Amino acid sequence: MWADWHDLLSRVRPELRLFGPEWFSVWEQTIGSQAPWTGPLEFAAVYSEEDGRLFGVMPVGHPKVGMLRVSAMGGYFQPWRIILADQTREYDVGRALGWFLIEQSWNVIQLGPWPMAHEAHAGVLSALDEFEMPIQKQSSCGLAIAELPATWEQYQEKIVGRKYLRRIANYERKLELAHRIEVQHHRHPSEA
Repeated sequence: MWADWHDLLSRVRPELRLFGPEWFSVWEQTIGSQAPWTGPLEFAAVYSEEDGRLFGVMPVGHPKVGMLRVSAMGGYFQPWRIILADQTREYDVGRALGWFLIEQSWNVIQLGPWPMAHEAHAGVLSALDEFEMPIQKQSSCGLAIAELPATWEQYQEKIVGRKYLRRIANYERKLELAHRIEVQHHRHPSEA
């Protein structure tokens, strides 16, 4: 599925291309292996019947909340819990995943927080509403956006600060002396 997922990443919204299988693998091994999360992270995948191509992925973990083991989209520590979907078929992918959730008959599932502007999320809610599933919705305030300095040097000066930069350089030197390491800074990485 990893090769299919990488193919899908080229077709999702650019801001979501970070969330590849490697990202969720690391998440599962770190955050997902600690309480309240229990068991392995699972993935619901939407494939096209026409050409067998992957069109969507939804990560599902199982945290324990009190005495209940619930299903939840994985990731308290990502900006949002996101359904990855091909940009041309977001709503259809969401509908398919909504019907998948209905068929699973899970007692409780936590879907958000997620941005409602994402058509896949609207598709999931549409399918759940159509089946008259009991849904509790809660809106949050707007998203805070940080305006970052334009260049790396300005970022270092304004955000990180000279004192902290000296500490980072000191730690790098100590690591280089104690271990064989190489520290690289990638300022304009390609997609690869």
